[in-house]
Amino acid sequence: MNTPNYPSLTEKNSLNQSKNTSSLIARLNSVMTQFWNNIWDWIVTHDDPKVRERFDRQGRRIGWQVFDPETGYTISFGSELEVRLWLEHRYR
Repeated sequence: MNTPNYPSLTEKNSLNQSKNTSSLIARLNSVMTQFWNNIWDWIVTHDDPKVRERFDRQGRRIGWQVFDPETGYTISFGSELEVRLWLEHRYR
């Protein structure tokens, strides 16, 4: 009669520790990758103006807002065309 070959408790603990270590390393790698991506994004786009749409409480667009990191000012515009014209004039 053949008896099933079950792993011993030591082997089970070793497998669990190995899985936990691999999982921890994968998570740490993911966190570090995201950290360096954020640093890179900040370095590359730090001097770029930040443009965002503004909406009222009903969700209707009421304009555009631009933050200019060179001057530190935030400027509001009524249309996308005004934003484009300002950007072209500002960064010529």
